[in-house]
This record gives sequence, structure tokens and C-alpha cells, in this order.
Amino acid sequence: MGRATVYCDRCGAQIAGADFDKGRALSRAGKNYCPECAPQVEPPGEPAGEGRRGTSKIHHPSPAAPRDSDIIRNLQGLGGKPNTGRLTHAGHPAATGHAPPPADSPAAGLSGGMMAAIGGGVLVVTVLLAVILSKSGGDGGGKGGGKESGARALELIEKAESLRGKAPPKEFLDAANLAKREASGTGYAERASALQREALLLVEAAEKADKLETELRGILAEARTAENPGIFEGVLRDLREEAVRDAPALVAKIDEAGKSLKKFSILRALDKIDMSFASTPVGYRRVTSDLEDVAKSAGGLGADGKGVLEAIEKKRKEALEKFSAGAESQFADLDRRLGILMSTARYEEAERDLKLFRDDYKDTPAAGKADELAAKLEKAKREYDASWLKPGQADWKSQLGDAKVTWNADGFTLEQAGTATSLTDTSRRLVCGKTEASWQDYEVQFELNLEKFGGSALMRMEEREPLKIDFPVPVNNGPGVPAGQWITVRLKVVGEELEMSGSLQAQTVRINGGRGAFGFVALPGGKFHVRNFKLRKIK
Repeated sequence: MGRATVYCDRCGAQIAGADFDKGRALSRAGKNYCPECAPQVEPPGEPAGEGRRGTSKIHHPSPAAPRDSDIIRNLQGLGGKPNTGRLTHAGHPAATGHAPPPADSPAAGLSGGMMAAIGGGVLVVTVLLAVILSKSGGDGGGKGGGKESGARALELIEKAESLRGKAPPKEFLDAANLAKREASGTGYAERASALQREALLLVEAAEKADKLETELRGILAEARTAENPGIFEGVLRDLREEAVRDAPALVAKIDEAGKSLKKFSILRALDKIDMSFASTPVGYRRVTSDLEDVAKSAGGLGADGKGVLEAIEKKRKEALEKFSAGAESQFADLDRRLGILMSTARYEEAERDLKLFRDDYKDTPAAGKADELAAKLEKAKREYDASWLKPGQADWKSQLGDAKVTWNADGFTLEQAGTATSLTDTSRRLVCGKTEASWQDYEVQFELNLEKFGGSALMRMEEREPLKIDFPVPVNNGPGVPAGQWITVRLKVVGEELEMSGSLQAQTVRINGGRGAFGFVALPGGKFHVRNFKLRKIK
């Protein structure tokens, strides 16, 4: 199995296991060197006869060659030769490539086994010497590495630190990791570790920020296609809280996105207002209310809301234009309707309709026209009020028979003896001479007080069956007019309608046409009082 890939402790480059197997890379004193840096490394205390790693050639140093330690020199003085090559039989010419020492040599007396032991000892001493030299070196900035290794670590640390706040977090982390590997075993290890931790935190923060920013883009994209974008404003507030905790730099961007979303939401709400409703009073109030709600929402945008407020004001003008056009159309209808009502003396109804119009369309030019119409109506009503006739005693014609009428200052009492039977007998009449047989449309008003049983009124008496209005006293909690109380009665006949009002329950009854005077009917067993009677003909 080959060696794992490692990094060069000098330049940080990757080193494949094959480079060690082929002798191109070098591992020395616990450090690894790539093919580019290996030739620059001087192995400390290389023993005589040891060549480049991976060779079996025996090197014979010259007598004058200097040695790196006293231990090696002492061994050489004994004639020992460190051997890093493959051994066969000690001292055999085939193994060494040289003849055995002369007989008078100090080593001539040594056996082959002794020579092998001496060679192995020299190899062990050489390795120990290399370890000792590697641990005793340094540049004052490191405890374990040599001067060259400590300087390289410092260089990489400073390079990484120069990227702080300038390079992307991932690039900063890569530089910090390289510096940490180089500083391993040196006095810069803790500084490099702190730098790496700092870079890791920055990368983690950047990843959180990227995640939140991705969520932000998704929220905005979804909001722009939503029916009600405003519901995403709460989602953005939650995202902002996360950003305050995990990515403060993103808060300002989320705030801007929030303003943009709110503005978009307001404009969407503005577009959804149906301006066609503005032509009617109810629709106009609804549209203006919706516009007011949108305007209140836009108030929170500050300067960014200027364009929104301008759009709202444009909508307000559009709504008023539609409302004014609707008012003109409605005023034309009102003018025709009031003309009909005034011609039939239905002034109260006319006043009611006019008041409703003025209340509904008070913000339009048509309201000014309604003011003019109101003045016209008031004049007609004064003239009509002046047309009331108040007949005196001489203006009444008696067709009472055995019935009795008693006059007083403001009216009369009508009664008939006998037993109350029914309301059908209309033969005993008191007819108002101020009315004529030719009258068709007119009205009367009076105050009535029933003393017993009841009474009746007749209108359009020229007909074979005059229009008859009964005022019975209630029996057993049935319908009728309360006895002993003064009530106001108003009766009006116009065309084929009879209107009853005053203290009576207001109602309109369909009748047959006709003409004729007005009168009261005395019923057997009945007695009632009338005062403040007046009438007028409707033109």
C-alpha cells in the first residue's frame, strides 16, 4: 500500500506517496519536503558512506573530509565505516567492493561479526544525532522546528492575517489552515490556531448569512405573486430577528427589502380597489375608506412613500370624478321626481328625498344644484300652506236628520241618540260647503276626540259609494281610535290613492277615482268632537 498524500512543510504543496517511493520527496526529522524543496534540505550529520535515500551505493569519504560530530570522528579513528547499504557477509569483498584491510591494520584483528556490530552501531548513532540536531535547532520563535521552519510559519501567518477583512472568508480560512500546518511544532502554533478558529467563525457566519439571504430572496419572490403580499411582512420580521443574532450585516438589507415589500403590498392593495363603485354614495364611501386605509399604511414608508401617496391622491381624484358624474345623473332624476311630488302636494315626501340627496352628494357640484331646488321647494310649500281653508259654522251644510251638532269657538260636537249598531249607516251627514262637487284631489286636517262608539268621514261624496273612513272606538282591545283623547288626523286623496297620517298609523290605500265634497257622518249611539278643521284643494 502506498503512502498517503501529505503537504510540504516548506511551501505547503501536496506530496504524493509515489514521490517518496521514487526518491523525489524527502521526509526528515518529522517534516516532509516536496520534490522542489527536497534538494535544498541539507541532512544534518550524514554518516560516511550514506548517499541519497533510495540508493545502495557505498560512499567512501576522503581522509580529509570534515565530520559533523566527534562521535563520527572517533568511530572513524577506529576504522569503522557506517554502512547504509545492504549487508551480506561482513568484510566480504563482494559486499564492500574493497579488499579486506591489511594484516597490520588496527582493524585487521576484528572478526566479521564485530565489524557488522560496529557498522550497525554507527547507523544508530547517526539517527540519534539527527534527532538531537533537529530538536536543538530554531530561530528563537519556535521550540520544535528549525530556523527555516519557524520563519516559514511566521510568513504564512502574517500572509493569512493580511487577508482578514479583505478576502472572502473561505480564502481566509484556506490561508489560516496552511499557516497552522506550517506552525505545527513551532512557537507560532497557538497564534496559528487562534487565527484558524477566527477564520472558521467567519466562514460559519458567512454560511449563515448566505442561508438567510437565500431565504430572503425566496420570501420576496413568493410575496410578489401572492394575492395578499402584506402577510409576508411578519415573515420578514422573523427573518430580521435571526439576522440580528446570526448575520448583523444582513439587517440593513432585510430592512430595505421590508420597505420594498410594504410599498409593493400597498400598491397592490391600491390596484385592487374597484373604482367603478365610486359612482354611488355607498360605493364612494367604501372607495374613500379603502383609500384612507392605504394612505395610513403608506405613512410608515417615510420618504419612500412619496410615490405611493401621489398614486393614492390620483385615485382620490378619480373617485370624486366618478362620484360627481353619478351625482349629476341622480340629480336629474331627483328634479323630475320632486316636480311630480310638488304637483300633488306631497311636500313632506319631496323634502325627505331632497334631504337624502343633499346628504349623499354633499361633496359634488350637484349639491349646489340641490340647494337651488330646495329653495324652489320651500317657496312652493309656503304657497301651498297659505292655501289652507278654515271653514266656519256658516260653511257647513247639515244633512243630519235627527242627529245633533253643537258649535263652539274652534269646532263642533256631533252626536246621535240611539243604540250603537254598525258603521254602515251614512245618511246623517254634516257637509263642508268649502268643498265642491267637482273637487277630485284635496286634503283635510283636523283634531278628533271620540267620546263614545265612533264616527266616520266621507270624501268624494258625489260618487254612488263615497270614500268612507271610519274612526271606531276599540272593542275588546281590537283596532280603533282611543276614546277620550285628542288625536290629529290627516286625509289626502290624489288620483287613486288615499293617504292617512297624523296620529293615525301612516298608510296609503289604493282607491277608485272619483270626485265630490267632504263631510262627517253621525252614527247611532255615537258622539265625537272636532276642532281646528282645515282643507285645501290640490292643483
